[in-house]
This record gives sequence, C-alpha cells and structure tokens, in this order.
Amino acid sequence: MALLRLFYSAQRIAAGLLMLAMTVLYGLNVIIRSVVPSLASELAWIEEVVSFMLIWTIFLAAGVALVERRHVSIDMVLERLPGAAQRALTIAINLTGAATSLYIAWLGWNLTSFVAGSGQISPVLGVPMSLLYTPTVLGGLVLALGFFINLAAPGAFSDEGRAGRPGEIE
Repeated sequence: MALLRLFYSAQRIAAGLLMLAMTVLYGLNVIIRSVVPSLASELAWIEEVVSFMLIWTIFLAAGVALVERRHVSIDMVLERLPGAAQRALTIAINLTGAATSLYIAWLGWNLTSFVAGSGQISPVLGVPMSLLYTPTVLGGLVLALGFFINLAAPGAFSDEGRAGRPGEIE
C-alpha cells in the first residue's frame, strides 16, 4: 500500500506542477501580447504546450480524485440501503467503473496507435500528436486501478476519520 500511496502522491504533485506551469505560461502569454504585441508570434508554442499539459493534468488528477473519493457522487440512495445492499451496490459501481475505465484505455490505445501510425505531428511544436492521446490510455488504466483499490480496500486513501488536510495521503 505504501507504494500505491507514493504513486498517487507523485500523481498529485505532477498534476499540481502542471497546473502551476499552465498558469505561468498563460500569464506570460497574456502579458507579452498586451505589452509587446510584436513578440506574440514568437510565443505561439504556448497555446499548444498548455493544451498538452491540460490533457495530462486531467488524467493525472482523475485517478487521485477517484481513490480519495473526491469525484462527484450522489449517494442519497446508497446511504438509505441496508449494509449488505450497500456493499453489493458499491461492488457493482466499482466493477462497472473499472470495466468502463479499461474500455477507455483500450479505445485510447487504438486511437493513440492510429495517430502514431499516421505520423501526425503538432503544427507548432513538431512533436508526435500521439502524445496528446497517450494520457487517455494511462488515465484509463490508473482509473481502473483506483476502482480495484476501492474494491479491495474501501476508504484506504480517503481522508475520513483521519487528521490532516482533506485528501492528504499519509
């Protein structure tokens, strides 16, 4: 479990750093376009980099939010069920989520492979466009792992009943 905690902590840190970098880059872009418009064309790469970063951030943060039980959920019905029915529904939800996540990873793999095989490159940076689709594969796998963790050790990563910041992985 310690290795998984480290894995999810690294994901959270990476997502946070990417968000910070996106903010700085967009801020720089706005300032340069406002103050020195003649240099705006030199910074066209920022739009493309931030698009790539945003997609990576979304899939990194999705796995962390899942294991920390921070995704939006409607548990009004679940809380009203008796204990055995709650467990059964929770198992069904997690199995459905894992299957859906694995399907997303599979679709992402097919799309990434297709784009990589086509040789598409990004217009400004000149990097393979498959880098834009790779997070779908990794994100789907990480989400599936999160659903399996929720099945095997419910609440292991949530902050219920523990001291510290909300969402903190100890």
